[in-house]
Amino acid sequence: VVSVLGTIIVYNSYRLQLQAEEEARILKERKELEEKIIESEERYRQLVEFSPDGYLIIYEGKIIFANSTLAKMLASENMTQLIGRGLENFIHPNYREMTFDRLSKIIKTGSHIPLFELEMKKFDGKNITVEISGVPANYFGKKVVQLVVRDLTEKKKVQEELKKSEDSYKILLEKSPV
Repeated sequence: VVSVLGTIIVYNSYRLQLQAEEEARILKERKELEEKIIESEERYRQLVEFSPDGYLIIYEGKIIFANSTLAKMLASENMTQLIGRGLENFIHPNYREMTFDRLSKIIKTGSHIPLFELEMKKFDGKNITVEISGVPANYFGKKVVQLVVRDLTEKKKVQEELKKSEDSYKILLEKSPV
């Protein structure tokens, strides 16, 4: 009886030790996974925050997230000035219908939209030319649209100057005696 009882105690002790080791292994894996998620979120946050492109998240037509690049692009004092505002406040009237058609397509189909060009209105009333691309996303359980906005204003100016220069050069060639 003592021998059997001793075997049972040793067996139970060994089983408890194995259980404790398994729980410790699971906790260690969970902690490592949580650390990786935190590191990944931090890398993503830095990528978005320090990007030369504007990033924003739209939920039901309202801006619920914007990075500092977008705030600067729209001549905003800071990012929080954009939060809660309707996107229509920043889309030139000539582009609103097209823009919102494309945004609703993202939500309905769950697919991304390719780059498209439009005019946006800044806080100071000036317009800027941008190109936008968007993808569907989940943000704290909500179906949202995540947009990337690239300012094309300088690029457009350079293109116009280049065209003027080419036109001037063409006129010079046409008027010069050959």
